[in-house]
Amino acid sequence: APSWVSLGKLEERQKRQERARECYRSATVGDERNYYAWQCWGVLEARLGNVDEARRLFQICSSVNSQNAAVWQAWGVMESRLRNFDTAVACFKRGLEVSPRNTFVLQAWAVLEWKRDDLVR
Repeated sequence: APSWVSLGKLEERQKRQERARECYRSATVGDERNYYAWQCWGVLEARLGNVDEARRLFQICSSVNSQNAAVWQAWGVMESRLRNFDTAVACFKRGLEVSPRNTFVLQAWAVLEWKRDDLVR
């Protein structure tokens, strides 16, 4: 499964999104507990604008490994970009529950608050 994820990342860098998706799918079929594959696939779908699919994949990832702060950060960033600020904050809070000093989660939350403050002004 790690080989499929590595190949998926390579395919993404080459702008071959469908092939990347197939690699992540193969990684999860080969090992459905591979939370990193679920997370990478979710990030890909979020980047492509497939929000419902990204949410589904992030949900699977978080159920496979609820202690993975990176999935909560990625999910929160997606929700923040969609201006679903309350959902994004809930994701960031969950990320900080599992990893209280996670700089990626803290930075993403700070950016959200800056955006939200900008919208209020």
